[in-house]
This record gives sequence, structure tokens and C-alpha cells, in this order.
Amino acid sequence: MKPEKAPGYWPMRLALATVILMPVAIALLSLSTGSLQYEATHGWVSLPVIAIGALLWLPDIEGWARVVADCLTEGGRLYVYEAHPMLLSLRNDASDSRTLEVRYPYFELADPTAFDGNETYVDGPRLEVTRNYEWNHGLGQIVTALVEAGLVIEFLHEHREVPWQALPWMEFVGDGPRGADGRYQSGRMWRLPEAQRELVPLMYSLMARKPISD
Repeated sequence: MKPEKAPGYWPMRLALATVILMPVAIALLSLSTGSLQYEATHGWVSLPVIAIGALLWLPDIEGWARVVADCLTEGGRLYVYEAHPMLLSLRNDASDSRTLEVRYPYFELADPTAFDGNETYVDGPRLEVTRNYEWNHGLGQIVTALVEAGLVIEFLHEHREVPWQALPWMEFVGDGPRGADGRYQSGRMWRLPEAQRELVPLMYSLMARKPISD
């Protein structure tokens, strides 16, 4: 079987360069007070891309959607390729039982979920500060936030494959780099065993457009 192709709290200031990866930062987030504030140049980004592992750092998906809508040019599009909130709600350390167990919140909550881990996205040197905080956002919350911000959803796809080993018992898809190891491998996709493959989505991709004014 061929791999699927995607069609497509921590107090600190973050440039949206860490959230909207292409082409440049479009706003400034201030999370230090628990609220989302920003300064934006309106209508100058035509195709921002939200890539894997970005939205979970944000406490307010509605605020994020307003930032994106403000900064998009008329007719501009937003592309999102992200971990599915269903995947992020699953226990990810149950390698022995291989059971899909919902352990973490699916919906956005005011308080984040705390995790301890010393890995990075690139299997680099182990981290010394291991505590991090994440907010999940339900798929309906994400879509509704974008619609309420004035964007039009052009497509929303859910995927059975994920570009890292999100669960310990996931299987390789196709041929990967020779001798490669670790959870994060360039060009490598992972999926659940066949018996579990149709049970939960792992990733989603979304395209939204800012309408042109009459």
C-alpha cells in the first residue's frame, strides 16, 4: 500500500514565526497574562502554513484564528497540516498493551496539560528542562474558530498516517532511510497496525480562504 499524501502555560513571548512557519512571523503573542494579545500588520500574508506541532503551544484557538484572519490578504489562504486532536488525547507510552486509551483532554481547556520529556522534534541532544505545557483543541473548535474569524473552509481531510512515531507500536510505511532510528525521521511516515488503522485519525489537513470584499 502506498503512503498517504497530505493534500495538501508557558509564560513567554513567541513570534508567530514559531507557529506560522512560512513565510515569516505575522504577529506577536503575549501569553504571560494568560490572554492572547498581538500586534499585526493587516492583510499582507498570502499563504501562511501551520505545520506539525504548532497549535498545541497556544492556549486560545479563537484568538489565534483572529490573528491569522487579520493578517491574511483578501483571497489569501491558510494551510494547516497538524496532529489530529484525537491522537493528542491518547496515552502514548503504552507499548506493552498496545491499547488505544484516551487519557488527555480532547477539547481546549483554560489550564494546560503538563508533560515531562527530554526529547526534541529532531531527536537531538536530550533536554535538561523537561517540563512543558500543552493545550489540545478539538477539531470542531478549530474549524469554528476559523469560520467565526471570517474565513471559508475549502477542505478538511483526516489522515491515517503521521510523520513521526507518535505511538510506540506504530509501523513504518514504505521504505525509510537505511539505518535510520528514532521517532523523527525525514521522509518517513508511520501508521497503526492494520487491526487499529481505521479506528482513529492521526493527522488532519485544512485549507481556509479569506474572501475578497465586494
